[in-house]
Amino acid sequence: FCSNCNFNLLIIYNVKNKIVFLERIILFMKFRKMKCMMVVGLMLFPCTVFANTASVVGCNYGLGNINTTEIATYVAGRVSNMGYQIFNTNFPTRSILTGQPISGQYFLESDIVYLAGHADNGTMSFYNCGGEKVGINKINQDRDLGVDGYYVGIGRFNLSKVKFAMLEGCLTASGTHNVASQFVNFGAKSSIGWSTEINTFSAKSWLTRFWDKINSGGTIAEANDYANSSWYVFSAIKNTNIYGNSSVRLNPLTYTALSNGSASYYNEYKVDKYSNNVIDTITEVIKEKINKNFDIKDFVVTKSISNEKEIYDIGLVVNNIKVNVGYTVFVQNNVVQKIYDNTYNQNINEIKENIKTMDKEKLEKAAMSNNTVIYDYKKNKLIEYIQQYNYDSAGNKIIDVKEKEL
Repeated sequence: FCSNCNFNLLIIYNVKNKIVFLERIILFMKFRKMKCMMVVGLMLFPCTVFANTASVVGCNYGLGNINTTEIATYVAGRVSNMGYQIFNTNFPTRSILTGQPISGQYFLESDIVYLAGHADNGTMSFYNCGGEKVGINKINQDRDLGVDGYYVGIGRFNLSKVKFAMLEGCLTASGTHNVASQFVNFGAKSSIGWSTEINTFSAKSWLTRFWDKINSGGTIAEANDYANSSWYVFSAIKNTNIYGNSSVRLNPLTYTALSNGSASYYNEYKVDKYSNNVIDTITEVIKEKINKNFDIKDFVVTKSISNEKEIYDIGLVVNNIKVNVGYTVFVQNNVVQKIYDNTYNQNINEIKENIKTMDKEKLEKAAMSNNTVIYDYKKNKLIEYIQQYNYDSAGNKIIDVKEKEL
């Protein structure tokens, strides 16, 4: 009970839950300088009262480097740090996806649901990583495809407790009534998916930024923008769609004044300028605010669509070789909103000279490659990125990347 506060707080704490949740509440109260008394009941007997929960699924498909368990484990750690009780499995089965990890709650009814694997716009599958061909589908009933797998219908669960569902897979947010949007249609407060094909290589970096921002107090929309503001080898990872309430915060300690979601970043330049010609405006603003020697002819432009925003990645190119530096620009309704300087204070002229002096044989290999080749300025090396494609028997795709030095 809190006296002299605008709310009462009663915590019934299950000993199975992580003590870090209790510690963070105490820190929260100290932060707010509350003169409060807190009563904590330690329940040593089974009960149906439990803390916030999160269900996390990754899968090692046994196909080269196609493995989503590493990033799933990272997500589980970040969510656990916010005080959620984690149901984490790298061996999903039908009984797990349809089961109740704790009394009274099904696996797919957690506050946070994170699933990473093979996908299309209507299903996500975990191909034999749990000894079964199993997955989920976007409808309200299960589908038994025999040897081709068993797909659990998300609509047969009560998803009203789900604050956020992330469907990390190819095409999970493509078209209408896709598997990501259906989570919201069946009661979840918010969800996110991808409208295009993505690969696990860039997904790792994108998801790290997304969940770090969530952990620090950002909303779903803020975390999405923060992840999209960076540079990636494959910009398709930015083609996200958010459904439902994008203002949801997942960190229980940041529903109030602790939020730093609106904070600016060192490389962020606010513009808010209407434009009939986006590229001309981008060029003008970069010259004015960031680099007076900027020449758009030295860059290649890649466009992504995320949550109704156009995202332009302006990437440096030298002798037809892409470099991992550039600028990222957010545009919505013909308004150039923000520009992010992802050149990392590198001298572009020095980068050009470094590339020109590289071994001619390597430069020729880079020019002839059918894969993505990047000059890594940190290593002063040419790196070739080779995408690997694989499909399960239901046609769901997952893409991973191997990198090798030329």
